[in-house]
Amino acid sequence: MKHTGIATRASTGIAKGYLADSSGRLTPEPSDYVENAGAAGAMYGTVADLMLFDQALYSERLLKKASIAEMYTSHPELGYVAYGSWVYDYYFLPSSPLVVERRGRSYGFNHTFIRMPGINKTLIILSNTDRFDPDTFGKLDSFKDRLIKVLVERP
Repeated sequence: MKHTGIATRASTGIAKGYLADSSGRLTPEPSDYVENAGAAGAMYGTVADLMLFDQALYSERLLKKASIAEMYTSHPELGYVAYGSWVYDYYFLPSSPLVVERRGRSYGFNHTFIRMPGINKTLIILSNTDRFDPDTFGKLDSFKDRLIKVLVERP
């Protein structure tokens, strides 16, 4: 994973975020000290790096299987989310695959990283505009949910 890190104001070669105004026109995000957000909003990466991370989780190169099982277990004291991800059965499709999802947004950046370990499928959406909404859940006409359906139903 050579293209993942924490951005700073001085970072070069990484995407800039854009926000849509009320007319839909995109404008650059404000120039803040992004490094102040740390992992909560200043991380950057590529689809290729996220796929490396995804595939490493199918082995024990990063974590033991018991640690991954714990990571994917919902905890009542955390509001029924797992450590760092939402974990749920995607019951909007007949096969109800288990979904492990990490999503987020910061200024003009929106993303979702969805793993379906039971069927070895992954969906990664990285957007540098605020037009993509990563927080849809069960909105079957949304971009994300349409892609989940295609991915799950594709042989």
